[in-house]
Amino acid sequence: MENDTQCSRAEFIYRMKVGTSVQISAKSPNAQYMTRLVGSDGSDSLLTLLPSITHFKDNGGRITYDAIFSTTNCLLMRVVLDGFVYGFVSEVYGTFTEHNKLLISSIPPAMQLRTLRQEVRYSCTHHSLVEIANESCEGYVTDISASGCQIRLTESRLLSLMQTCLKTAEPIGLKILLPYATNYITLRVTIKSIYKIDERVINLGLCFNDGTEPIIEYLGSLRLDNMPFII
Repeated sequence: MENDTQCSRAEFIYRMKVGTSVQISAKSPNAQYMTRLVGSDGSDSLLTLLPSITHFKDNGGRITYDAIFSTTNCLLMRVVLDGFVYGFVSEVYGTFTEHNKLLISSIPPAMQLRTLRQEVRYSCTHHSLVEIANESCEGYVTDISASGCQIRLTESRLLSLMQTCLKTAEPIGLKILLPYATNYITLRVTIKSIYKIDERVINLGLCFNDGTEPIIEYLGSLRLDNMPFII
């Protein structure tokens, strides 16, 4: 893409800041999480915080640190820093799981660098509750921006109510559990689209109406004011 360039390992280490947000994805087993950058050894190793193992599930069951962070696995990392997204594949060197849990992984000699765009949109998996007429159903946010989000619901019992709200533009309630938060944030939203994937699964396109201050603060902390978090 036109706004993609290359960045060297030395330049990345020079620019990196402790506490910067990092999105880490693994393919086998499938796992994704947001974390914080802890530091580097100044050579080719990167240190990031590990989430609790209870964060990870595989087809409804728990999976282990060893399964995700085997030294035979590679991870896709996206680091948002100073108006850029640094994307690279990182080899697992090892983990510390006592007390402060840490992942040690590699910094490649070169990585993809993308400048930020105007509309904020990044992929995620934040647990959510949609609330309509004193009823609620669970789902998860699949992508989010400063103006709205996409939600996947795993039950369709409120579909007729949702379709009515889509036609009338009547606001509904939405609760989202953001990373590092212990409580849900509550928003008023308007349904902009409904897509029925199958008999049980529904995608909703939602527009935020108010109460977005926590969303703006969260996206700002990720330096995602101008681009998607997807490389």
